[in-house]
Amino acid sequence: NCVFQIQQQNKNVTNSREERDSSVFYNVFKSVLAKWRPICAELESRKTMKEYSLILADCQQYYFQQRQQLLNQEIYLVVRTLCQKIPDLPEMIRSQASYLILVCSNEYQLYHQFFAAPSQNLKSLLESFCQILYDAIRPIFLRIHDINILRNIADIVKIEIIE
Repeated sequence: NCVFQIQQQNKNVTNSREERDSSVFYNVFKSVLAKWRPICAELESRKTMKEYSLILADCQQYYFQQRQQLLNQEIYLVVRTLCQKIPDLPEMIRSQASYLILVCSNEYQLYHQFFAAPSQNLKSLLESFCQILYDAIRPIFLRIHDINILRNIADIVKIEIIE
């Protein structure tokens, strides 16, 4: 029943990029949270039994498929837009990293509102989002031949983003 509700609400999410707001990507799932969380909690409490463990794994797998399907294109579009709109490379890196950190933080929080147990699939989902950024900026870095610019960007990543 909860899976059906998520499917129905996903169909209602607009495909027009101008009309989308990042909150849409979270409100759709949060709207079913009150009904789905108790079911997930019950499955997690009984996961020592094989049948419940399998059902829980199926629920998590479906959750991750829906999140990936919903967000991959949006992340790709935002990262590409930032590549095109921000000519200053250090500022572009900062903006993209800030955006991706926000998305990953929101995804981490949303997942833990549904499920208590950690999941390798969550790590894989977040890594797939980071891969989108990597794929977008790698060609830009390959064209840079000035070691000082590359060092400056490495410092930004190390000091401002990682730490």
